[in-house]
Amino acid sequence: MRIEKNEGTADRVVRSIVTIGLFIAAGLTDGNARIVFLIFGTTMTITTIMGWCPLYPLLGVNTCGGGKKKKAE
Repeated sequence: MRIEKNEGTADRVVRSIVTIGLFIAAGLTDGNARIVFLIFGTTMTITTIMGWCPLYPLLGVNTCGGGKKKKAE
């Protein structure tokens, strides 16, 4: 099974900014909130690096814009 990218550049930039915010929030909190922020931050970091979000196919979303149209022959 091949995983095709489904995150566009703008989506990845926004995810990177949100990830930084989550890690900052984890540094400013304690207890369970810190763990939750770290889990979400790590997950978003991995999906941003891969360029693939596992929820997007389930929701029918693709922000990559890589849909190529076939030429009429």
